Amino acid sequence: MLRSAAVALLFAAAFPLAVSAQGLDAAATPLEITVSQLGGSHLVLSATRDGVPVPPDELRSMLREQVAQLFFEVPAAEAPTLDVGFSPAQDGGWTISLARGGAAASDAQVRITVDGEEPQIATGDTYHLPPLADGIHEIKVHLYTADGQAYLSSGSFVGRRLVVLQSGGNASLANPTVFEGAIAGGKLAAGSDTLTTRQGTATELRFTSDAELELHLHGYDIEADIWDSDPVSLLFDASIPGRFPMESHGGAGESVILYLEVYP
Repeated sequence: MLRSAAVALLFAAAFPLAVSAQGLDAAATPLEITVSQLGGSHLVLSATRDGVPVPPDELRSMLREQVAQLFFEVPAAEAPTLDVGFSPAQDGGWTISLARGGAAASDAQVRITVDGEEPQIATGDTYHLPPLADGIHEIKVHLYTADGQAYLSSGSFVGRRLVVLQSGGNASLANPTVFEGAIAGGKLAAGSDTLTTRQGTATELRFTSDAELELHLHGYDIEADIWDSDPVSLLFDASIPGRFPMESHGGAGESVILYLEVYP
């Protein structure tokens, strides 16, 4: 959880950043943390206190404490639920439907984040997202406590994360054909490794993963990170005919997860 959640929430801002070391020493001297990227979503962290390097074990301990404050873990049987739907709106934006259920507190918040920008709080059963420019966008819709902690159910965020490719607006993305798959060990856990669809069909690929990976759908050049704590959906218009591999990067290296065949 430390790798995935820290990457997803702690390190969305610019670097370096300063965090409190309270609990590690009485002075609570701020640490300067520097993050460098090895490749994909793999990060290397280092820190100094008053110019002196902080031992890695001490840094890991401090980060675990900081990360733990960001989440509210709930057993699956007691967890709240949030069913999220996306549909194109008449103005070219998106209508996001929000169905809360389970044991969610009455003051629980739904936070919607687009491309890492400042999150917006949705209070009703629907939320209107203004039109997005053509290109690839990431939309996160997650449930939070009133204190700003992200709900976790059995280690996974409550809500949904969508990576969408828009070209010429989003009208062609209504009522997609949905394919679902679980990735284990860098491969599909079950089912065929070839998906077929027709050209011009709105297509949604939904994945869970047992490890942190970067997914890359060739041909459409859609990339998305996936973690064990945060499944992802890829939504696009299958407008390009052909046979395209989807590869995973990270973990054991690069491998083909599946092939997408788009027929004219």
